[in-house]
Amino acid sequence: MTYEEFLARLEGVHRTGNQASAICPAHEDNAPSLSVSTGRDGKILLNCHAGCTSREIVEALGLTLEDLFTTEKRESGGLGEIVARYNYLDESGRFLYQKTRWKRQDGKKSFTWSHKDSAGKWQKGRGETAPVLYNLPALSQSPKAYLVEGEKDVETLKAHGLAAASPPDGAASKWLPQYTEALRGKAVVILEDNDAPGRAFARKAAGELQGAAASVKILDLTQEWDNLKEHGDISDVLAMHPGQEKEQLLNLEALEMVTPEYDPEPDPEAAAFYDCFRPLEDFQEEEATWLIPGWMPDGQITLLAADGGIGKTTLWCNIITAISSGKTCLLDPEGHTRKPARVAFLTTEDSVRKKLKRKLRMAGADMKNIITPDFLADKTGLLRNLKFSSQEMERFVRHFKPRLCVFDPVQGFIPPEINMGSRNAMRDCMAPLISLGEECGTTFLIICHTNKRKGAYGRDRIADSADLWDVCRSVMMAGYTEEQGVRYLSNEKNNYEQLQETILFTIDGDGQPHPEGTTWKRDREYMQDATASRTPQNREKCKDAILALLEVNGLKMPSKDLEDKLKETGYSFQTIKRAKSELKESDAIRYLNEGFGDEKKWFVEKTEFSEPESYSLMDPPTV
Repeated sequence: MTYEEFLARLEGVHRTGNQASAICPAHEDNAPSLSVSTGRDGKILLNCHAGCTSREIVEALGLTLEDLFTTEKRESGGLGEIVARYNYLDESGRFLYQKTRWKRQDGKKSFTWSHKDSAGKWQKGRGETAPVLYNLPALSQSPKAYLVEGEKDVETLKAHGLAAASPPDGAASKWLPQYTEALRGKAVVILEDNDAPGRAFARKAAGELQGAAASVKILDLTQEWDNLKEHGDISDVLAMHPGQEKEQLLNLEALEMVTPEYDPEPDPEAAAFYDCFRPLEDFQEEEATWLIPGWMPDGQITLLAADGGIGKTTLWCNIITAISSGKTCLLDPEGHTRKPARVAFLTTEDSVRKKLKRKLRMAGADMKNIITPDFLADKTGLLRNLKFSSQEMERFVRHFKPRLCVFDPVQGFIPPEINMGSRNAMRDCMAPLISLGEECGTTFLIICHTNKRKGAYGRDRIADSADLWDVCRSVMMAGYTEEQGVRYLSNEKNNYEQLQETILFTIDGDGQPHPEGTTWKRDREYMQDATASRTPQNREKCKDAILALLEVNGLKMPSKDLEDKLKETGYSFQTIKRAKSELKESDAIRYLNEGFGDEKKWFVEKTEFSEPESYSLMDPPTV
């Protein structure tokens, strides 16, 4: 290490002739107590007036005693002679760390890193600072930059006024995003070394910079200097022509002018990938088509979600019946017609033999147009991998090409390694259905249970994975209304059409749905009504109202008349149902029936165990 290089590492340096004083790095030094000078052999001499030894001083700087010699030679097996030191700076010019280049005794080169810790003392390595390009501050000053393999080449080009940079580990460097950002928008010229690693590095860097840099060129220096030695670089080129550096840089500029921009070699697999992208003008505009107008778009995924017992199976059986037979379903607009088509369903919940075949037969489905896997017949596990994103699922859909395919429930067809709570995993799992649906003309209906979270509605009620909501193009949610036995089916999401009116329906004793009108109420309003019906305050008021109505009507009323009066007051069906149940359990009321056959009626009667002191007909329900 030279005298000047050593002084550069010290603080508080004050020169006097051939000597200097500085803050000693080995102890708390409030005033410069370290004297620095050189001996006749060029060795750096140190004298701390506080008594610190030379070893303590150099170790505090991250150096060794051998660094005090200009030849920097260690004993056998050492690093050898220091050739150069390179300071890495951030964009603002702040020091980050230093790289030392050594010439070993065997003539080969090696490198070491050092940095300053928070106390300003030198330590080995780069510390925790992220790698940056060498000569980073100079890049912001120039629209063009030369990218080379090492700091030596950067310094060579800097000496001739050219902006250049190199990664910290030469051709062995892993290309990092911050390198791309440092060169974004610039005309980048990569000077590859004359060896295989140099060529590989140049192509790797060029590939990373494509699309970010304004332009990228790779210069093969042997095209201009065919006698360049193996492993040679731009520094070697200029060293070959001492005194002619300017002329050689003009030759470099000429080589740059005739070199085309980087274009990676054709790769059949990559070419096929790139062919999948095209300008928007090549796309043909298409109107959305519908399996069920306004509710289920063709070739897309629709989600049906509801609590248990609402009738999800009844609803999808009604849809399958319509598609397979050409009939209309609960969701069809008036006058809609269709041709029969093949459909498929896959279920892990209900038995095909014991329930679903009978249900579909009674609904009028065309059995020959309905396909479903026979899991009982699979003795060797052929159907075990019939999951979303599996080859078996793709083979099934491509072969049969059903117009509609139902999955009930979604959890039965998620691969076991997929966490339904993971957004990326669920998207990757469901994505193949989208391309399969559009290619094969198959619409997918996915059945999902809802959760029991209090106050939730819409997408927040989707069990296990709200990401299902985002993947699907249409979402339907079903539940109970405030009317006894009446259910709702609400269109909660629709990517290709305005939201449809909510359909009200009942289910008869044979498990078949029947329309009961429409409403613009959504799942949110119904869930809020249900939450209100469960509040103790509302229930207690409703119980008081029931007892009051019975009192003023001779202690007994027809059950339907009682419910109608309570609804006029503002109580919902669910609140009335819960209030009557609690009154019956406490023996405050009892149920009676009178008459026979069609004349048979149910009555509610107030008993002697009720407590009429505080009830009122005028108290409104709490919302």
